[in-house]
Amino acid sequence: MRINLLYFSVQSRLISFLLLGCFFILPALSSTSQSATSNNLVRVVSNIQLTFDGGYNHPSFSPDGKKILYDKYNYNRGQVDIWIMDSNGKNRVQLTRSGAKEPIFSPDGKWIAFVSTRQKKYGIWIMSADCKIKRHLTTRITDQNPSWSPDGKKILYTTFSNGDYAIWQIDKNGGNKIQVSGNGEYSPSYSPDGKYIVYVKDLSIWKMKADGTGRKLLAEENEDREPSWSPDGKKIVFTMQKMEPICNVMVMNANGTCKQQLTTGWTGAKNPHFSSDGKQIVYVGKGNRLQDNIWIMTIK
Repeated sequence: MRINLLYFSVQSRLISFLLLGCFFILPALSSTSQSATSNNLVRVVSNIQLTFDGGYNHPSFSPDGKKILYDKYNYNRGQVDIWIMDSNGKNRVQLTRSGAKEPIFSPDGKWIAFVSTRQKKYGIWIMSADCKIKRHLTTRITDQNPSWSPDGKKILYTTFSNGDYAIWQIDKNGGNKIQVSGNGEYSPSYSPDGKYIVYVKDLSIWKMKADGTGRKLLAEENEDREPSWSPDGKKIVFTMQKMEPICNVMVMNANGTCKQQLTTGWTGAKNPHFSSDGKQIVYVGKGNRLQDNIWIMTIK
């Protein structure tokens, strides 16, 4: 068995190597805020690169953890579309061919919400997991960041109107469209119990009640983005850009304490999402080729 050693960092205690065609990072000791204790630390067990050809974005697990949904840019056609693959990176299948991105499974795995980039068909859509049924919910070109409610009946999303971002909600059948909040707030994600929404404002992570009240600032390190919840509602994963030109994956308690950096600055990372059992985080990382590829991090 041959291992090609690629990188070793004493400061971050990170070793990277190529084994049987896969790129690994083992084990990364996280950068942690001073408020952290040994009882609530997240430990990175392994970090595996699944794809190598670049152009990947917005990966997320299926509810059963067996599949990864994502979008991929086709450099020849100049178009992004939705794909799905096994959680080990095999059996990749293209689901759309007319321009679509930001796919996310409903909690029961029967529907996929996504953003259409097709001209005159912009906005938030849903389609059945077998791709046989498609439903157009919203029509603005700026509609983005779809996120399901825990019961699968509603979808949060971001839109840009009247000169600023705002968070809206719509039923999955297209009815009852309401504005949840405004004033530059975007990238919403429901807590697993449906009581809270975590979101971004002024490049900081905030939390509010599901009715739009009770706002609380959770993280304002430096350009914090893309928050989403762990399945038990105790953690929030997000990306942070601090003292570096690229972002890294962070995790914190749901109350904003115990912030930890889970990836290192030399790779760069974005679009993190927990698996349904909370044991893995899928995300997009640059790796040694500086291309956007999908990685899976196993944590304890």
